[in-house]
Amino acid sequence: MRRSCKFKDQSSKAKGQSSKTKDQRPKFKVQRPKFKDQGQRPKTISYHLLFYKFLILSCNPISPKLKTLNERILISLLLGPIIFASLILSGCISAKRTPNLERIFAEARVRTGKRPVIIIPGILGSELVNPKTGETVWPSVVRSRSDGSTLPMSPDLSANHDDLVPGKIIETLRLARILPEVYVYRDLLDTLRLYGGYREGDWGNPTANGDRDCFYVYSYDWRLDNVENARELVRRIVELKQKLHRPDLRFNVFAHSMGGLIARYAAMYGDADIPREGSQIRPTWAGAKHINKIIMLGVPNEGSADAFATLLYGYSITEGLRQDYRKRYENETDSSRKTNSHTRSAEDLDRFLAAVLNRARRFHEALDASSESEPPVMLLAVGGDCEETLDAPIILRDVKVNRWITLIRPREYRTGRGMRITKRETIEAMYAPGDGRVTRRSLLGEDLAGRRRVGTVFDSPLALTYAIFGCDLHGKLQRNRTLEDNALTALISEAMK
Repeated sequence: MRRSCKFKDQSSKAKGQSSKTKDQRPKFKVQRPKFKDQGQRPKTISYHLLFYKFLILSCNPISPKLKTLNERILISLLLGPIIFASLILSGCISAKRTPNLERIFAEARVRTGKRPVIIIPGILGSELVNPKTGETVWPSVVRSRSDGSTLPMSPDLSANHDDLVPGKIIETLRLARILPEVYVYRDLLDTLRLYGGYREGDWGNPTANGDRDCFYVYSYDWRLDNVENARELVRRIVELKQKLHRPDLRFNVFAHSMGGLIARYAAMYGDADIPREGSQIRPTWAGAKHINKIIMLGVPNEGSADAFATLLYGYSITEGLRQDYRKRYENETDSSRKTNSHTRSAEDLDRFLAAVLNRARRFHEALDASSESEPPVMLLAVGGDCEETLDAPIILRDVKVNRWITLIRPREYRTGRGMRITKRETIEAMYAPGDGRVTRRSLLGEDLAGRRRVGTVFDSPLALTYAIFGCDLHGKLQRNRTLEDNALTALISEAMK
């Protein structure tokens, strides 16, 4: 809550006396020293008095004017540098500074023996390619004539696949020729190459020294189930270790957003699927033999209300949130797939969403499950907490239309009992500090159920060993130099044993 400073006229008044002055601003009166003999008045100017006058002028815009030109000149000459220095010290006009990574990591860049790193992007962070035509279906503003990026939507989730395959990580993005190129993950990869002394490794054909000073990018089909992508990650790590002839090798993982959830599941359960409904979920940490530590960059460990809003209304890269997603779904036909083309209904969508939400619930139950022993994989949290971030949508009953309404944007409303809730109160209830997509509490997992860790300053059941926050949006965290500085320090701080 912002605080404001107000002047109050605290001069004493007689009982019952009221002020008739229109201007209620405080008035200060300068009292000059009195001399019995006016001829004894010193001709020099008192610097203490000038400083006192300056303070009066800075606080009171209607203070008496300084009488002499000499006084005004001396105030400018004497107090100007003082004011400028105080502003510098207080940070009011200090220049924005970023770490010089080239100088900071000059020695680390040439050091060898660094543990290999796996980079996992977030949702939408990997290309989707048609393997037959080579066409990049995503990212692309123009829809493909032969392929759509939408998977089949049926309650049988295992059958919802198409022919698209993941391509490269999206380093840059240009939505149109006339628009500038947008950096996505290029800065992060360049930081590893230029300042960390890492080189990019090849999953399919690693070099002899691919077990050190390398990073491997795990691109994946972000439309698929997170458990499916986590299991595929473990399988690729196993194959890579066999090619490197290093069965004991463990990787550090740098994961952004949803990629962090995939990494956590892979570490906790390895190549295993979620237990069936009704079965007890207990972490086995089967993936710990492959993963040493996970640096979580803006990872929604408690979920993201912004993702809920997208699920509720749909999202277009050019239009943003769509308010009529269900109607669009009903009206569109699956013309992109020549087989099984049919008119879709809201009931089809509801059955699909019910299956997806149940699967997602089990996925988070698996991630939230407590371990009997201390987790063998370290977690480091890196994120932003300077943006107002949607944390709790409001569900209210609209008595006029007799239905429930979900608010994802703040506005004034009245409760069922007629109580008026202001927009400011709505904002305070709905939003929390975060990066615009993921709240600080979600990244740290502060509201998760489970046993709190002993000997840690973080109020979370997660095995957090380190956390750092900066001021940037969710999609720009991987480009924040200060956060890159801390993340790179965590990566290169240990030599591979």
